Amino acid sequence: MEPVWKEFFEHAALLRQPPGSSPGRKTWEDGGGQRHARGKDSAASSIDRIPRASPHPGGRSAGQRTAREAALPQDLRALLDESTGLLRLPDTQAMLSSDKAAEAHDTHNELASGSLEAPFSALSLLDPQGPVARQDLFSVHTHTRAAFAFPPDSVFAGTQIDRRVFVRWGQYSAAEAMRRLIIAALRDPRNQRFAFLSESCAPLFPPAVVHAQLLADRLSRVSLCPQHGKAAERQAWRWGPYLHREGLLTKVHWRKSSQWLSLTKSHAEVVRRDDSLWRLFEQECYSYEPGGGLPLPPYMRAVGRSASARRSCVSDEHYFPTLLAVAGLQNETSCEGSLTFTHWAGGGWSPKVYRARDVGPELLRVMRRGVWETRECPVAAALASAAAQHRARGSWAGLGLPRELHHSDGDPSPPGYQPMPDRCMLFARKFAPDALPALLRLGGVCDQEGTAIHPSCLSQDMGVPEVRAAVY
Repeated sequence: MEPVWKEFFEHAALLRQPPGSSPGRKTWEDGGGQRHARGKDSAASSIDRIPRASPHPGGRSAGQRTAREAALPQDLRALLDESTGLLRLPDTQAMLSSDKAAEAHDTHNELASGSLEAPFSALSLLDPQGPVARQDLFSVHTHTRAAFAFPPDSVFAGTQIDRRVFVRWGQYSAAEAMRRLIIAALRDPRNQRFAFLSESCAPLFPPAVVHAQLLADRLSRVSLCPQHGKAAERQAWRWGPYLHREGLLTKVHWRKSSQWLSLTKSHAEVVRRDDSLWRLFEQECYSYEPGGGLPLPPYMRAVGRSASARRSCVSDEHYFPTLLAVAGLQNETSCEGSLTFTHWAGGGWSPKVYRARDVGPELLRVMRRGVWETRECPVAAALASAAAQHRARGSWAGLGLPRELHHSDGDPSPPGYQPMPDRCMLFARKFAPDALPALLRLGGVCDQEGTAIHPSCLSQDMGVPEVRAAVY
């Protein structure tokens, strides 16, 4: 989906916030095999630009280079560029070899997450002329395999965090990747919202709406509410007595939510301050299939533990809502709200995958509204009011000083924006690769019948996309 996100950020790079306003960042984070983080003070997404662990222009000191080299497995040292302190981009075969070598040395990287001492990871430099660097709305952080680095022409080059863990489905490492993305994004005090996206996600709205809506959300989009029906059965089924720790976690606090969530800054701080629950999840919340279907997680192997019984505990779906429930913050989260549309009606471990033939205005309406067809999403009002908070770069002359984005009491939400209910989705997944051309065509439709992410949807005069009155 990278071409879709390139258009999204190219569009964002054409926007500027009103002068004198305090920018509010969103943070978008992608943490599985690949997780992205994006955001700034004025919005809430997990792709946030933060101080990177990239080298200074003059290169690193000899002492810094020596320390980094000493920490690398021998198999990876050949890739170290001494002038920058970064791992050079290997060819495909070398990348696979280095990835396996690094993983072999990473026997229990999750245990080290308290000090973030996972292996050094391959990094690439942020292109200062690229769309991510030029836009002001979001900061972006990505989590990928340790030996993978985005090529220089990728829109995500320079966004990867260092010391990445090896993410395996169903294991604690997926939640640990998300924690590391949050910790990285919190280094930038401008970031106010933190949203997680996957590599198969696509935006349902242009950047101005995503930015304004996330900042307008008063609640984290993660469910801490009591479950009913099959969801309640699944939640209870994944609880086991091995998770009980008096004074830390009991069944009454056990929760399940989508891992594609968004957090307010105060809730992101709760994640950063946690020094105990993550350890319990690492030790006990994992998925295992005897006979080799799902191997034991690194922690089990590292401490010499074995297992004979099947276990199903998916940490990235349970850790964050459970942590917030333990902290007594259930009233600060949304019961119905969700960040990303996903269709699970077919059952199984994976959601429906949308192909090129599925993508169009009708699917867009369904995805924005979610599976509950009775909900209303005032899309046209959101498009118009969000656009009015921004202008195309260079278009301020003669317009006078616009209204500031932020209230004087520190509330980051844009005062002129007409927010949608938090039941309305901002992103959707999963899309197959062949859906890319259809998504790009939908991005070039500049009213509520499309996603309006193409830069051409931004009027160079006023920065206001064409809209027609509509509620659906």
